[in-house]
Amino acid sequence: MPILGRFTTVNHSIMARKRLFFTVRRLFHGCGGMAAIRWLRRENLSILMYHKFPEDTSALDRQCHYLRHHYHVISMSSVASALRSGSPLPDYSVAITVDDGHRSFYENAFPVFRKHQLPVIVNLTTGPIDAQSWLWFDRVSYAFINSPLQAVTLPSLRMGDGLEAPWRNTVEDVVLEGAERRPRLADEWMERMKSFPDSTMRQILSELESCLEVSLPSKPPGPYAVLDWEQVKIMARSGIDFGSHSVTHPILTRLTGLAQVEQEIRGSKGRIEAVLDRPVAHFAFPNGQPEDISDEVLRVVRDAGFITAVTTSGGQVQRGDNPYLLKRISCKPVMPDYQFRQHVAAFRVR
Repeated sequence: MPILGRFTTVNHSIMARKRLFFTVRRLFHGCGGMAAIRWLRRENLSILMYHKFPEDTSALDRQCHYLRHHYHVISMSSVASALRSGSPLPDYSVAITVDDGHRSFYENAFPVFRKHQLPVIVNLTTGPIDAQSWLWFDRVSYAFINSPLQAVTLPSLRMGDGLEAPWRNTVEDVVLEGAERRPRLADEWMERMKSFPDSTMRQILSELESCLEVSLPSKPPGPYAVLDWEQVKIMARSGIDFGSHSVTHPILTRLTGLAQVEQEIRGSKGRIEAVLDRPVAHFAFPNGQPEDISDEVLRVVRDAGFITAVTTSGGQVQRGDNPYLLKRISCKPVMPDYQFRQHVAAFRVR
């Protein structure tokens, strides 16, 4: 068979499988499949994790409506009480967390959550709020997206020779053409940067911006903007809870020495408590993967007076789980409705 004919056959086969999958998915949802999944997992808790929020909140509004009608949305303090006492959580329990502290929560999401009267906790990175400056990963994103170049040579940041190898040893030619390609490249370089000690990562960040020929605005614009303390106070008076997410959002196991870990954890907690004049009881680990959380870091979190800490490891919370290693489920405020329903139930299929 000619190559073109084989390609056409393969393409038709892929399209047929996709049509079959969409048909099965439609039947599954239409016949009450999600209701069965929810019932089977009704004793587990889903802690949802959000970050930024777009101006169009129509999908988020539908998500909140769905949660109000199918789940029991509880606060992180209620979660902590149940885990401490060993008592069961209410069936179909969900908690809502928002990480980092971007202004888009106040401007776009806060009115929606308030409309539906859903408890939410926002985990704040306090350093950027104090300085009205950038979160480090937003700097990476902004640099890639706004670079005037179409191609660039960057440090590859490959770690094959171990952490001790100079990170400038190898370079990589990178094509920047295509608006969809740039965010993916930013995500890729962020992941590579996380492998380095925090101080080295900050050096890499400055050099990356130089290579991409980007001049960073002094204050983060648009979707990169962070909350200010007056907005935090307004939301606190309206029932929004606030947790700590560190001072500068480092990977805590990449810091040098216990003193830095203490400052990131205790410093953030103390700053929020000073602003709100109330205890801060909940912590969210920056990045939050297993390799980012050592026994030493856990001890500092416990000794600082937190009663829960959430990770970014995926899954539901069950009775008897460690309150300082709580799993979460990543959600986006723009995801399709069927996908959101699957995520909330920890039913992760495409």
